[in-house]
Amino acid sequence: MKKVVLIFIPALICGVLFTSFGSNQAEPNVNILIEYVENPITDNQQVLYQDSKPMALLTDTAFVVLYEEYNHIIESYIVERDGRKSFNLSSVTNEDLNRLKELFLSMSSEQQGMLSYIFQRRTVPAERIPTQEQFESWKSPTDFGIWLDGRRIENSELERYLPSDFSLFYVSRLQRNAVDYGKYVYHLDLNTTRNYRERKERADADETLYLTPNVRVR
Repeated sequence: MKKVVLIFIPALICGVLFTSFGSNQAEPNVNILIEYVENPITDNQQVLYQDSKPMALLTDTAFVVLYEEYNHIIESYIVERDGRKSFNLSSVTNEDLNRLKELFLSMSSEQQGMLSYIFQRRTVPAERIPTQEQFESWKSPTDFGIWLDGRRIENSELERYLPSDFSLFYVSRLQRNAVDYGKYVYHLDLNTTRNYRERKERADADETLYLTPNVRVR
């Protein structure tokens, strides 16, 4: 569920400049995090964002120049498949990635909030422990397909646990194009307390800035 190449980009890209950018494959100093925007288990939900006034910001000539260059680089990695446009993060060159980061860091947090893709540290959502009622409902195989710490499990395996054994969970309804559509109604991602704490420890120690979708402008 985590490994993907394409991430859907919102239709916020405008004012694009048509200049060319190199593809120098220099040693990377910025990492890319690639995962579905729709995937609820993500370590990067917090966004560097403040309430902004887009129209006022776009009258700032200096910002507009940065904004257009940034969006042009993003636009150059948009591909179309089956009539849908997607952002191909895996093909971004190190040169363009570093330039995006340079542009991003030269903007104010308010300006950064207007971007469709932003740089941010990986974070882990706040701990969330299921109630007994929620936990019992997950045992129905016709209602829930369960992934525990990223591993598909049978619903009956929950009999070995208590609600307090979990520190994070996400439930999402299956779409019609999902492989398992019709087998069950909801996809459930569960994180055991041990897994959650390990993820949080790694995230807290990781100071890398990752290029990720800005969920606040989607």
